[in-house]
Amino acid sequence: MMISLAKLRSTGAGCFDLLSCIFDIGPSEFQVFMEMRTGQWIDLDTVAASLNKSRTSVFKALQRLVSLGLVYREARNVRSGGQYHVYSMADRKIIKKIAQERVSEIEISLKSLVDRLDVELEQKCGISVTKVQDLRL
Repeated sequence: MMISLAKLRSTGAGCFDLLSCIFDIGPSEFQVFMEMRTGQWIDLDTVAASLNKSRTSVFKALQRLVSLGLVYREARNVRSGGQYHVYSMADRKIIKKIAQERVSEIEISLKSLVDRLDVELEQKCGISVTKVQDLRL
């Protein structure tokens, strides 16, 4: 469930709205994200228990957050052999930088769409630039 750009324009928009819109993060992923702390490592089972969610849904959310760079994953060794992973929220400066980069990408994409609007309206809807100008009069 992606928050619309219009929601971001409201005075009540917050962190969830921004991350949801620019990264397509849903409420469940955001819950997992908010469970993380910068510099504090937490394992999958602890997050799942804390949120009362299945390990599978938490794992999927963590994988997505890691792929976005918002959460870090680190392997830890078990004394008896094997490994497990722990997770930590990225530093707020890193999160802000990633968000700014994503906003810039979206801005470029939106500008490109606006630039192509005349051509696509004419091709797909039969609306020419001349007809649009006539409609304004």
